[in-house]
Amino acid sequence: MHRTVVKSEISNIRVTHFWLNDPASITIDQDVLDAADILPGEVVSVLCEISGMRSEQHVVAGCRGSGTVAIKAVGGQRVEPGDRLVVISYALVTDAEARRFAARRVGVDGANRVVHGAAQPEEPAAEDREPAAQSAALRP
Repeated sequence: MHRTVVKSEISNIRVTHFWLNDPASITIDQDVLDAADILPGEVVSVLCEISGMRSEQHVVAGCRGSGTVAIKAVGGQRVEPGDRLVVISYALVTDAEARRFAARRVGVDGANRVVHGAAQPEEPAAEDREPAAQSAALRP
């Protein structure tokens, strides 16, 4: 069996440019893409915290260090420069991998510069822990 898991999440990233009625894509500063382990051409979910817009976009790499987040959208998908977004990428993994998988969470500042973005450490599955660690994990 395979499962789709969140591979990475970029939170609080701000739109710098918006074009309507262009082919759907999102251009993101290459430094942010590197921190989130997102490749150009990868399909991501884009959620706007202000307008409630939710769409799938393919990623285009922006200039490194530019802070660029440019949305090209179609139809009724609408955001404005300054709107905050959440960008989520996914991975298809085996059941065993999903149980150990840790998403990479990336935060940015007001200029879309990475402020944190290390991969979360993998926690061993309960069956792989020492018996004392298993009982400690059950305590509140």
